[in-house]
Parts: sequence; structure tokens; C-alpha cells
Amino acid sequence: MTTEQQLIALLRRAMGTEPAETGSIAWERLLSLTQFHRVGPLAYFGAKGLPEVPPAAAQTLTAAYYQEVFRQSQQEHAVRAIGDVLCEARVPHVLLRGALLKSDYPEPAMRSMSDLDYLVRVEDYPAIQTAVERLGARHIHTDGGHFSFQFPPQVMVEFHPALIYTASPVGTAINPGWQYVRPESGPHVLELTEEGFYLNLLCHLAYHFAKGGTGVRSVLDVWVYRHRHPLQPDRGFVERELERAGLLPFARNIEALSEIWFGNAVMKPELEELGKYILSSGAYGFTRRAVLNAASFATGKRGLSALKSRAFYPRRELENRFPWVKGRLWLLPAAWALRAWTAVTKHGTHIVRWSRAARSISREELRAQRTFLKRFGLIHPEKERMT
Repeated sequence: MTTEQQLIALLRRAMGTEPAETGSIAWERLLSLTQFHRVGPLAYFGAKGLPEVPPAAAQTLTAAYYQEVFRQSQQEHAVRAIGDVLCEARVPHVLLRGALLKSDYPEPAMRSMSDLDYLVRVEDYPAIQTAVERLGARHIHTDGGHFSFQFPPQVMVEFHPALIYTASPVGTAINPGWQYVRPESGPHVLELTEEGFYLNLLCHLAYHFAKGGTGVRSVLDVWVYRHRHPLQPDRGFVERELERAGLLPFARNIEALSEIWFGNAVMKPELEELGKYILSSGAYGFTRRAVLNAASFATGKRGLSALKSRAFYPRRELENRFPWVKGRLWLLPAAWALRAWTAVTKHGTHIVRWSRAARSISREELRAQRTFLKRFGLIHPEKERMT
């Protein structure tokens, strides 16, 4: 049994599904994997009852769990405070993903979470900033399609104008997301429908997968929602929306993999490669994979096409990042210049890494990656021909 398989077995134990034999565990390697995938609190519960857990490993997992308990208490306080000030400011907002999905886990602290995410409207950004600064929040940046703040002591919060980044290569047909809000919720604290919530979960996973990699936790989220969430979406509606976004084949593969890892389905040879890719990606993936995927979606012959697609965002993305561009096409050159300046001054190291990775990608490697992405449903026949 590989260490990766032992990690899956631990997570199954934590979720209360039929435990699998783990065999002799190489704890140092396993602990490294739990950190790589950000699943330390889950592994803490999975390790309970196992014989011969080394004291050092038990201490590490216990610390991971209680750190998450502390972080969760801070995030819960932030959710209440943010809800209060945004309601006072009459700003409609929708809490997204992990903060809500946590309640479907056996214990909420099992599901670690690095930040809070909200769906808001771009035109409400000034009111949001005024409101949250009353709580001591500090504006970090307005970049990547979101409005980011740090709340004291260390709670990160992102306000998004759309469910999926408009620069995402995996489709944004579900944007902006307000069409999935429950009509009975509100007037300011709004909720997504079950269909909208599940679509956001799948599309966000696909976005990170394409960006450079997504880890085992995101696949577990899909299984938890499908099996532990009390209400389920209209499957026909979800599949029609995924088809419109070009993500239906990929979503079906992820659902199938989640049943293999955390349910009772048997591993299929065609999904084994997908599973290995996710397990080797960790929670946030790698720069080189991000460049390779971006080049694959850009249909370029070499990795430099990925760098070009990152440097010159389309008009829609610039409007998302710089609302003052909307309806003023003559301001696009200024937006591109500002984007370039921001990228160099704030993300210079990242740009260097991207440049090096882009230059190192061969045409053969790019062709193999495009074949992989096509096989699992992220590249479609109309994009198959490389330009």
C-alpha cells in the first residue's frame, strides 16, 4: 500500500466510512502528505484507534486539529461581524463554499479553510470597504478578480463579483452567480440554491485543477456534499449548466473518482491517472503545471503562449479587475498598463517563475498535457487542433 493510499484510508476512517487496512505506515512521509493536501485535522481523526502511532506523529496531528479549531472560531466570529456590517450597509452578499460545507462533515473543524469567500456586486466594493474597515479590516489588494481583506488577528476574506474568475480557462458560463440565489433568502444575507452551491463547488475545483492542481480535500468535498448534505440539487439542471460551461465530462470524472476514494466504487484504470495527478498536485498545485495547463488551453505551440495569455487579459477580465473600464473602451490601454505595473511590483518573483517554466516547456510535453486534459474532459474537440 502506497503512502498516498494510506492517506485516503485515513480520511475514510475519519469520515466513518468502511475503514481500510493501512498496513505499516511511514509516518514522516504521511505527515508530509497531510500538510501538502491541508488535511491535518482530518488525518487526526483518521489516526485515532490505530495501533502504534508514534508520539511525534500524534503530537503533530493533534496540533493541526487544535490550530484548525482556533482558526474556525476566528472565522465564525468574522462571519457574524461581516454579516452585521454588510446588512447595516444594505449590501447583498452570499457566503460561499467551505464555510457552509463544514457543517456536513462529522465535525466542522475537520474541514480546514484558509479564508472566507463571499459573492458580492462590483458596484458595492466602496460600501464593502467602508463597512469592513469599521471592523479593523485592512485592504490587501483588488486583484485576481476579487477584493481581499485581512481581518484581525489573521482572518483572510475575499469578496468575489462572480462565482468563477473570468480569466478561468474552464468556462464561466455560470457567472456572475446571482441567478442561483434562493428567492426566499435575503434581503441582504443571501443563499445559493442547492444547484448553485454544487455548481460553484465543481467549477471552483475545475478552476484550481486547471490553474495548477487541486488536492484530495476538494474531491472529498464533492463526496461529502453528495452523501452528507441534507438537501440535494436538481441533477438535470446541474448537468445542463455544466454542459453549458463545458465541464460536464470533467465533473462526472471527479464524481466517479470521489466514489472510488471515499465510497464503495472500484477503481477504474481510466481514472487511476486522474487520481495520481490530483494526489501529486497537493492543495495548490505547482507553477510549472499552471503554465503547462495555461499553454494547453491557449492552444499555443509552446509555453510562451501561456505567459502571453497571463500578461494580456481580455476586456471582460480587465472590467472585472478595474470597474472604471466598463463602458469606456478607450481606457483599456491604461488598464493594461496598470495591470503590467501591478504585476511587476507585486508579483515580480511569480512572473520570473512563470517565465522560466514557460521557456522550459517542450512541444511534446505540451501535446501530452493537452491529451491528458482532453481525456478527462477539460479540453473539448473544437479546441483540439493546436495553432
